[in-house]
Amino acid sequence: MKESLLNLVAGGCILGVLMLATECDKDHSSKKEGTRLHQVEQLAKSIAPHPSFREVAVYRTNKSHVASVSKHYASSATYDEVKQFYSHHLKAQGWEIKEEKFLPRHHFLEAVKIIVFKKQDTEIDLNYREPGQGWDFAVGFTWKQ
Repeated sequence: MKESLLNLVAGGCILGVLMLATECDKDHSSKKEGTRLHQVEQLAKSIAPHPSFREVAVYRTNKSHVASVSKHYASSATYDEVKQFYSHHLKAQGWEIKEEKFLPRHHFLEAVKIIVFKKQDTEIDLNYREPGQGWDFAVGFTWKQ
């Protein structure tokens, strides 16, 4: 009887330690995710928007494998003007162009131009779509694992 009781207490202690370790790991992971989003938000604040931009929306994503901030702007500037502005400023800070693509108009979807800058495990993407959709440009700041 004493032996069964001791085994039960020991098993409960082991289970408690495992549960505590799991919670600590979750808490640590959650803090790390929050820190990643905070770092991405700081990056987004440190990159000045094009002078013609008027912010219309901000979206955030915070997952274990990705943290991002996407800022949407209305603007009268052309894609080439904005591309030149960001290319000049980002290249001076060590960012490199990863890719540039054009997605032509397809049925009811508007044409989109995208340029992606990369530095280590972080990307900044500039998206342009045809005017009249509520926003003309989106600048996304993304960390990916």
